[in-house]
Amino acid sequence: MESDWNTEYVMDKLKEDSSNHYCFDCNSLDSDWTSVNNGIFLCLNCAGLHRGLGVHISFVRSVKIDVWQEKQLKLMHYGGNSSLKDFLSNYALPYKNIEIYKTKALDYYREMLKAKAEGFEFDKEPPSPESGQEYVPEEPKGITDNIKLNADGLNWQQILEKFWVDAKEAGKNFGDKIKDLTFEDVKGKTVEVFHDLKEKIEKYDYKSKFEEIKAKSGEVILSIKESTKQTMENPREIIMEKYESSKTVVVETFEKGKAKVIETYESSKVKIKENYNHSVERLSGSELVLKAKGMLGK
Repeated sequence: MESDWNTEYVMDKLKEDSSNHYCFDCNSLDSDWTSVNNGIFLCLNCAGLHRGLGVHISFVRSVKIDVWQEKQLKLMHYGGNSSLKDFLSNYALPYKNIEIYKTKALDYYREMLKAKAEGFEFDKEPPSPESGQEYVPEEPKGITDNIKLNADGLNWQQILEKFWVDAKEAGKNFGDKIKDLTFEDVKGKTVEVFHDLKEKIEKYDYKSKFEEIKAKSGEVILSIKESTKQTMENPREIIMEKYESSKTVVVETFEKGKAKVIETYESSKVKIKENYNHSVERLSGSELVLKAKGMLGK
């Protein structure tokens, strides 16, 4: 088994037990979710209720969606729905009440599973049927941690109502704590606070702090000035560079155009001269022919 700790293999082996095809809490034919540290399969709805218990009581994982670690797979391997049902047969606990996971019996079971998964011997005695039904005491962590969800679930309105009731109860507890305070108690505490504050003020080195702030401010101002100077100078350099580059291009273009015009003019002049000479020659030839024929006078 040590070389086969992969999700598909472990889940397939667990599903060979028909009880793992059902949700442990509500017995619905949906078991794609788990409470890892309790080693049981759950449906989507019950998994949502388990999330409200806190990960130390119920650590919820999806069989199909989540990536599993080896230690988590071992908890499921040593657990399973049948295993927890056999264990709970010793205790008169209602299966469909989400609060059972806060009892000493389930706390012992989770501890036992953890020891097996980590390879440790577990020789701790299980709680008695009576003490197993007791809740494990927990330190209050805040108002929202006191909201309890029943096995059938709560809609949002019920959750908000429960939150408001717990908030009022917390306010009442706070009121009970301060109602016995006397004026002298409050006065003494106030004097103590101001005395501590006065000592801190007197020990504070304002001069050094001022000089430190002044020095840092000077550095910031110089940095800003330098950045501003560079910002102002760089565009000017870029503009001048582009101007010189453009000017060179214009001059080169002008010179090329001028050369082309001169070349065209010279070429045209030669052609015109050649055409003129050719025409003169032709006229001279015609005149000689006519004289020979006596058609022109002397």
